[in-house]
Amino acid sequence: MPSRRVLILDLDGTLIPSLVEWDELRLRVSSMIKVPPSLLKPLGERLLSMPLNEAMRRRIFELIEEYELKAVDKLDPAELTDRPRLLLDARKRGFTVVVVSMRSSKTLKAALKRLGLQGLVDATISRDQASSRKEQLLLVLSELRPQCAVFLGDSESDENAGKAIGIPTVIVECYRDLGRILREAYRICSESSSPNT
Repeated sequence: MPSRRVLILDLDGTLIPSLVEWDELRLRVSSMIKVPPSLLKPLGERLLSMPLNEAMRRRIFELIEEYELKAVDKLDPAELTDRPRLLLDARKRGFTVVVVSMRSSKTLKAALKRLGLQGLVDATISRDQASSRKEQLLLVLSELRPQCAVFLGDSESDENAGKAIGIPTVIVECYRDLGRILREAYRICSESSSPNT
């Protein structure tokens, strides 16, 4: 069934601070597969597109998940007390809320649970369901068929993915600005919807 409005949020750096030690992790992965760290950005997408043998792929993603779980433990719910209110407000405005992440499903759900957000998110898409941000966005659009969708991300690769499929994309420079950026997302959808829809 089509959803009238969909708000798609990236997790790290957008909904929550990015607490994964990416540089350290990239160095460790780089030494495992003998690829310069500079070629491992964004890490998950690059790795999923590489022809690695299954045993090596499994070892690398176990390491990545270890780092992701450590980052969940570092999340401070007291610092993000506005997140439940912001997502509840989006839902009251008629938005279906979807969180996308290049994390594993396990660590994506753990992060939402730590902040008490799991009941305020309608769907999640992780690297386990789609191996690139573009694929994740296309999956949301094909499953929900919204009249209006807005994607909030925090990186150049997020912006490029949104542009590539023609979805309005708003870049969050700092996760603390999410409330202000959400108002921009609401404006985009209110302008694209006619009064009769």
